[in-house]
Amino acid sequence: MALTQLQLPAFQARTRQHNGALQIFDTFRRRYVVLTPEEWVRQHLAHFLVNFRGFPSGRLAVEREIRQHGFRRRYDLVAFSADMQPLLLGECKAPGVALSEETLQQIRAYHQSIPAPYLLISNGLQHFCCKLNPTRQSWDFLADIPHFEAL
Repeated sequence: MALTQLQLPAFQARTRQHNGALQIFDTFRRRYVVLTPEEWVRQHLAHFLVNFRGFPSGRLAVEREIRQHGFRRRYDLVAFSADMQPLLLGECKAPGVALSEETLQQIRAYHQSIPAPYLLISNGLQHFCCKLNPTRQSWDFLADIPHFEAL
């Protein structure tokens, strides 16, 4: 699999071949996972948040299951505050998948179960971050992904 050059800083990725599949070591989940194009984006985004935006790695949950309306779903990233309240909910797509209104609808659906005040979507080439405006009950798009201390 050819790995796409992303619009996120590179990091020291540990990969291996295992049972015919290329895998990457996920330092957040502490195990190797299959390296799909979406996983490539997820890993880059998680490392970017920790290394360039000051997110504590111990407060970043990567690809965990939630139950929503009786269905099992998996979110990509959630950053938590010191008191373990969700601060930022992230959704990753493969580089070949355009970020669209459908992507926003997906993360807004996850927001019903994980009420973080910030949403972040990325396909590794484009990134959109927005903050909940409680007065208008709408989302305001930000110019950049904020530093953890600003959340």
